[in-house]
Amino acid sequence: MAPQVRHALLPAPIIPTHLGPLARKAKTSHKPTMSERRALASQAKAAPVLHPGTLQEVVDAWSTMSHADRNTHRLQIAGNTLTYFDAFGAMGQAGGDIALLRCKSIISFGSATVRSHGDSYYISSRSRFDAGDTKLSITIRVKPSDPYFSRLENGLGGVSLLMLHGVDLVVRNQKNYFDFPLFDPPNPYAGFALV
Repeated sequence: MAPQVRHALLPAPIIPTHLGPLARKAKTSHKPTMSERRALASQAKAAPVLHPGTLQEVVDAWSTMSHADRNTHRLQIAGNTLTYFDAFGAMGQAGGDIALLRCKSIISFGSATVRSHGDSYYISSRSRFDAGDTKLSITIRVKPSDPYFSRLENGLGGVSLLMLHGVDLVVRNQKNYFDFPLFDPPNPYAGFALV
């Protein structure tokens, strides 16, 4: 008789409700009374679960959601509560205008290529944006000292979906691309992520 195969029941992945840490509430100086404790307990039962997430966790949740789920799950970015559908905007919607990406208020996404050159990886958007008389891509250099380097080194290459959030893009004239500067030290709530 063959042994019975049992499948582990894995809990559903937690979907972040906030990009970034939750705001801390001010501490009260007095101990709550019994009626205040009951009121707090009933509020906790009725309130939705709040779960902060890093940019990568939010992107991972978005990439596994169906279209219907993206329209129902909420995500708070920079104090604005949006649906996951509204919190992500395609780079192509900017129509070539880098100012319309809104990287500070939403997560912009688009196809990108990943290639290695020398000791670094270069991630370049397929979308191009106006820079005077020419159109330039957004390019990110990932050096060996950057945290994302090991992910790229372990096979995340070729064509990917690039997600950007949290900083302004600047033109590097001598390099001919829009630069998305990396944070030092790294900020887990802003920067870029790949899917």
